[in-house]
Amino acid sequence: MRPLDEIAVTEVDEVPVVWAAGPAPLSASLVFRVGQADEAFLDGGVTHLVEHLVMRGVGRVPIEANAHVSTHTTAFEATGSAHHVVAFLASVCEQLGRLDTAALDVERRVLAAEAERGSGAGPAAEAAALRYGCRGAGLLAYRDLGVPRLDAAAVAAWAARWFTRGNAVLALTGPVPEDLRLPLPPGERAAVAPATRRALRLPAWESPAGGTAVSLPLAAGDGSDLALARLLARAAEDAVRHERGLAYDVDTDVLLVDPVTSEVALHADNDPAHAAEVAGLLLDVLERFAADGPAAQDLAADVAQAFEALADPRRTGDAVGAAAHELLLGLPLRTPADRYEQTRRRSAGQLREAVRAALGAAVVLLPEGTAFERAGLHRLAPSSHPVPAGRELRPRPFRGVPRGTRLVVGEDGVALRLPEGDVVARWDDVVGVTVLADGTHVLQTGDGPAVPVATGDFRGAGDVLVQLRRRLPAALFVPDPEAAGAPAG
Repeated sequence: MRPLDEIAVTEVDEVPVVWAAGPAPLSASLVFRVGQADEAFLDGGVTHLVEHLVMRGVGRVPIEANAHVSTHTTAFEATGSAHHVVAFLASVCEQLGRLDTAALDVERRVLAAEAERGSGAGPAAEAAALRYGCRGAGLLAYRDLGVPRLDAAAVAAWAARWFTRGNAVLALTGPVPEDLRLPLPPGERAAVAPATRRALRLPAWESPAGGTAVSLPLAAGDGSDLALARLLARAAEDAVRHERGLAYDVDTDVLLVDPVTSEVALHADNDPAHAAEVAGLLLDVLERFAADGPAAQDLAADVAQAFEALADPRRTGDAVGAAAHELLLGLPLRTPADRYEQTRRRSAGQLREAVRAALGAAVVLLPEGTAFERAGLHRLAPSSHPVPAGRELRPRPFRGVPRGTRLVVGEDGVALRLPEGDVVARWDDVVGVTVLADGTHVLQTGDGPAVPVATGDFRGAGDVLVQLRRRLPAALFVPDPEAAGAPAG
């Protein structure tokens, strides 16, 4: 048994096809270079809507079939006899060529139910939102506002823009069937924009979050991010679970931010009462790793584990699927043999240096109410922009506004000066305004923070809403989706 050392690349109907011989039955994954990170804040969930409408149009098939949307890609997958796989792929392409939006309202409700059942963003997505703001991979931590508000024309236009033969790759675990056709509309490949970090003072901690985690930005593309995720998870599990008994599940969450960067979050399912202690232990693990690197036996065990996974013929679908993603992201195509060779050649020193370099940009996530102190870390500032010059409005009495709070409105933007820090929305950085039932306008910024403007809470604020409407495009104002019974993403 040895890792697969060849993946064939061909073309069908101008769609690149990557394949390698694997165990029967045939598996196929038609992957498009579009995902959640490509959506605008107000259009969140539109790719998921397209995926649901397509699968609804395809209907029930006699083989295993599924579809999913990830950060940068959307995939339609099937496993079964070649005849039925070919029919499934043809049906997916036909649906994308003439998207049927008649059941749009039904699928909105399905996605609402799915959102209610889901567990929300993972720790890597939470950290990405803090590091990159409400854009790109950071969008994964925000609500899907597009699901309740986009009309059929907008959803169809999104499908026409992204789901094209130029923006697709097909992965197969066997030779290309002679009768395979991929009748997709024409279009161009979409590149992934490099992620731009917010201007933050790091390392830092933030609360509230969904749990306890420490997240690092690590280099991706050569697999070192995944190797570090495995090694750090084992070290953290030893420290938090086996030595201290403070959590059952200790693991890592990996989010590909762009083709060369991943967010890798060490996290634990500890009781919130132990959050500060667990966060300290996770930081200890990272600092020891940065100083000493992985032990020789741990590195050897990781290489052996990689060999077992990469040489398993049952993982051929994973291998060709990874190759399809690499092509779509503009990366060199790697075989499992290439991946194993990279793992085998990777040194403890390289991994140690990667963690050492990333520790200065660490983000610690903590549950609400956690008090945390550690030398060299401070609480993350809400905004990376300064408060604009303008009128400072004082709160009205008996409104429950914290003492010392000020609403600032000026030529460049609006801000809330709060005891715990300033929250700023520059006019040119507002990506959406959610209007709540009580009239509060919540300004979502690309920088990340949301600024609630409750004009009734401040003296002399009667003209603030007039300013908002004058300075911001009307298309940015949307009603509160929760008030309308819509899902939160």
